[in-house]
Amino acid sequence: MGPWCPLSSVAKIELRDGPAQISRESAKRRVVVGANVEGRDLAGFVDEVQRRIDAEVQLPGGFYFSFGGQFENMQRAMSTLTIIVPITIAAIFFLLFMLFKSLKLATLIILVLPFASIGGVVGLAVTGEYLSVPASVGFIALWGIAVLNGVVLVTSIRRLRDDGQEVLAAVREGCVQRFRPVMMTATVPCWGWCLSCLLPAPARRCKNRWPSS
Repeated sequence: MGPWCPLSSVAKIELRDGPAQISRESAKRRVVVGANVEGRDLAGFVDEVQRRIDAEVQLPGGFYFSFGGQFENMQRAMSTLTIIVPITIAAIFFLLFMLFKSLKLATLIILVLPFASIGGVVGLAVTGEYLSVPASVGFIALWGIAVLNGVVLVTSIRRLRDDGQEVLAAVREGCVQRFRPVMMTATVPCWGWCLSCLLPAPARRCKNRWPSS
């Protein structure tokens, strides 16, 4: 053993207030600041917080902010949707082409998707909602209904054309014949959405972000 020495010669001991717990992530210290967002969309809140942090907070070297929780999950889900949605549309287009054996008819049905989205966009604008993950899923469901109606209508018109009718007459008669099936296909989801309005408030939080046309 070496010689004894007082602790004051190698360290400075003071009593100070400090954190009750030190958390680490990836071998780095982490401090969590939690907040519950109410009355506004999560993405807009995070954007405002980020702008105010950039304008008003000067971080020392080695410090940085990162957002987690529900916002991180939402960002991850939206990134996944940006990959899944184009692949899904391409797959639907391929199936339509295999069904009708016509590039023109498959393109005609796919082109209905932007028009089908108008109602959902207007609904989000009127209600003040934003394009969240539930809203994106609602648009996908809406596109599915639009494609199904397009298949029903185009199939009827094509059959009338094969029977020898002119294009305009086939379109007019096909629309008349398939008006009821198309309206039934579009009305059933709308009734489901209306019935969901009767759900308790916690269950409506997801429903309110679904677009409708």
